Amino acid sequence: MAVLKFWIKSLCISAVVLSLSCAHTTHTHRSADDLFASASDNLRRQRFEEAKYEFNKYYIENPESDLADDALYRLGYIACVQNRYDDARGYFETLIEEYPKSNWLFDTKVWTRLLDSWASSNAELESVKSKLSSARAEPAPVQQPAPSEEIERMQEELERLREDNRKLRELIESME
Repeated sequence: MAVLKFWIKSLCISAVVLSLSCAHTTHTHRSADDLFASASDNLRRQRFEEAKYEFNKYYIENPESDLADDALYRLGYIACVQNRYDDARGYFETLIEEYPKSNWLFDTKVWTRLLDSWASSNAELESVKSKLSSARAEPAPVQQPAPSEEIERMQEELERLREDNRKLRELIESME
């Protein structure tokens, strides 16, 4: 009889521990869902810093979840909105590497190519600006006057690059 009471008591304690364990697991899962929902809501309301914090926390705490790639994509999007293109590229590259079967893969690759084009255009723009600045600042050698045609060509190239840069920025903004 004492043995039976011991087993019944042990069984009851095990049942309580098991039910508490299951409740904790359910609560943790619900918390992750709540965190993602809150981050999405903050993004819709354009509360970018709050959304960024919550998506990042969600991704770090739930890298195996079905929404981890979604969190990374949205982090990249937020970085683009905030003109932090290097950060955006990092999020998108991580998504491509870690989630090669993600539904966001095509969109991520489009963003990455846009960011590459923008970076290339921006680098070219800065180079032309630098050359133009140098050409204007340096006194012309006595035997050869400053070639005004070259300066005009650089100014035209600078304007073309500015226009290309503006169009790329508009394209990026239209994707937002």
